[in-house]
Amino acid sequence: MNLRMLTQNGRRLWTAALPALCLGLLLPTAAYADEDTADAGQATQQVTQAETSEDNTENADDTPDTADGDNTGDATGDTSDDTADDITDDTADNTTDNTAGDNTVRLVIDSKLATVRGEEQQMDAAPYAVNGTTMLPLRFIAQDILEAAVEWDATTGLVRVKKDGISITIDLTYGKVYADGQPYIMAAAPQVRENRTFVPLRLITELMNCAVQYNAADKSIDITLPQLIDAEPPVAGITYDTVTAGQDIPYTDHSYDPSGNLIVDREWTVTYPDGTSKTGTSLYWLFYTRQGGDYTISYRVKSETGLWSEPITTEYHLEMNQAPEITLFDAPSTTVDIGEALNIEYDFANEEWEDINGISFTYSWEQDGQTITKTGLPQAFFREGRHTVRMLVQDAFGQWSEPAELTFDVSSKVAATEAEYKFENLNPGEIYLNLAQYNFARLSTAEATEFTTRDVTLLDSNSPEKVSAPGILYKDTATGSIALHYHHLNNSTEQLRFLVIAHNETDQPLTFSIGKRGFAGPSADPMQVGYVENQSYLSAQPLNNTVTLQPGEKFLLNAEQSAAIKPTYLQSALIDLQTDGQLSIAVAAVKPGFNYQDYLSLPLHDAVGPQTRGTYQQAAYDIGIRLGSDTEKIMLGYPDSFDNWIENYLLTGTDALTGDITSNKGNYGMLQSIRLTATRRTGVMLNPRGSIYRGALLWNDQLCLLSSTGQIKTTQEGVILGVIEAGETVTITYITPDGSDSPVLLVAIPEREWDEF
Repeated sequence: MNLRMLTQNGRRLWTAALPALCLGLLLPTAAYADEDTADAGQATQQVTQAETSEDNTENADDTPDTADGDNTGDATGDTSDDTADDITDDTADNTTDNTAGDNTVRLVIDSKLATVRGEEQQMDAAPYAVNGTTMLPLRFIAQDILEAAVEWDATTGLVRVKKDGISITIDLTYGKVYADGQPYIMAAAPQVRENRTFVPLRLITELMNCAVQYNAADKSIDITLPQLIDAEPPVAGITYDTVTAGQDIPYTDHSYDPSGNLIVDREWTVTYPDGTSKTGTSLYWLFYTRQGGDYTISYRVKSETGLWSEPITTEYHLEMNQAPEITLFDAPSTTVDIGEALNIEYDFANEEWEDINGISFTYSWEQDGQTITKTGLPQAFFREGRHTVRMLVQDAFGQWSEPAELTFDVSSKVAATEAEYKFENLNPGEIYLNLAQYNFARLSTAEATEFTTRDVTLLDSNSPEKVSAPGILYKDTATGSIALHYHHLNNSTEQLRFLVIAHNETDQPLTFSIGKRGFAGPSADPMQVGYVENQSYLSAQPLNNTVTLQPGEKFLLNAEQSAAIKPTYLQSALIDLQTDGQLSIAVAAVKPGFNYQDYLSLPLHDAVGPQTRGTYQQAAYDIGIRLGSDTEKIMLGYPDSFDNWIENYLLTGTDALTGDITSNKGNYGMLQSIRLTATRRTGVMLNPRGSIYRGALLWNDQLCLLSSTGQIKTTQEGVILGVIEAGETVTITYITPDGSDSPVLLVAIPEREWDEF
């Protein structure tokens, strides 16, 4: 095999064939220095790639032609003379044997005449210098240095340079280079001159490990390409320790290179007990979740010359991972009264080195001829009859234990009602079963003593909730305090990104600050998204980041959440902003790779019911309530909630894209602060009135999950929130959770009436 040698800091590096040697490993996030013309220096990167193949059949123009006439061609495969002559023919004509003769390329700034390996050649575009950076035509790099194929994708703005199975991608939009999936930012962005794309000379030195010398006297640049010599492949050697499934397999690597070159890549192929095989660079992932048994492991290594060793094969036995075992599951008595504490004890055993991932409890009973099952470990029962409690344990390997069960016989004697037990043994977020099926909607309504709105503008983007194509989902301008809320599902057949873009469309600089933020998704479960978003926002601290936008400048507000989303998955967010001027905010669906700076080129989407979108003023409520001496309800999410204070509790606004009047059905994305003052000791629960519900709220500053053990699927059940002592005031901070039905009741039960519930 023909190989190339590069001298680096006094020692020799060996690389396979020209293109492979030229595509060396880059340091992550390294920027190309602006020193090309002042001091080009020596490239000192480690060479990694291998394999030589001289198939140059995939050649194309490096940028779409923009001139009229003969130069107008197909962006991905120009068939004009420009492409045929400059790429296909010249590549063939200039292919040389680099084993002998001059191995340099000389260029002169602003001259199209080049000397390539001792022969003069006319370039189609001259190199030039801009701000201390030398710019070379990309076509010349590919044709005369890489001898590679170039593909141009006009849709994405990506240029791909391919040779011998190695691919480098140049993103002309963002000014980045990708090699082996890692991004590398160029000091100077690509430029188009004379219908040709130019990239920095430093790109050659960094990616190709070529020596570059700048001659100030005649403004010439000498690029020295490595020479071809022979080298031996490395030798693989490895031994493994025996472990149990679920453990990382320790190994000792004895591999070496006869010429002293570095080992840069390792590859395993594992043949499983069922006869299937898989290849990868991580032994851990090849054995991930694999149970014990007999395996065959093939191993090979690659040196910096690009040569692979011969594989070596080892027969390997992996010990079985044992499932966890429940060793104790008992109670002092399995005959109990209604509301009597169960005091269930449990313990389990597992491998000492392995963690337990989860403990699952369920309990069930018969009711009206049906088996009712709930999640969680019960503290007491509140219905006469037989109840069964079941326990399972899962280890980190993913194995579940055999179930353990306890059966309780519950008498008709009442030690405590459900309200008495759960308010006295407080566990916020616990489900209130309401086995008596009391209808809390029949309670009298607590009267508000105060109801004020805050000067907050809510920009709500929730329609179309199911997004089928890229486009602008909502856009408006606002000033002062802003809350931005969105909740969208990818209803297309391809991946989409949901972006929130702040845009200064004024003619003056504009400053805004970012406060609290709550993100959720992607997930295929709408209620899970709302549940997580509520927790994320309510538990967050204000970011307090200040951003100044110049006229026309844009800023991505959800950069942390802008990854691509699979079809049928949702994403949701709530973001607080404070601005001193008219800030434009847009929510857009885009394809991966789309530059958010170009969002105005997207089409506007129409709203699709029953979900709504719009801009709402005075979109935060502060509500004060003094609780009476009887059990009362507080209505949230109903149009007539607090009708003695406000005509319509549900927000009414305007769809900025259509001018239509819109109603926020459920006040999604809106913050409500509810202060409850008790005249006597009072327990409070939340009772959802829709078909499904799961969310979170703050009880004073404590996060309370609604509920901690799963969804509420009936209007009869509730979630325990807390107890307010006589004369005490508690603040509940509430946001309607996305994905859940909006109407809920806060139910306040004075202690003297707990025995009735």
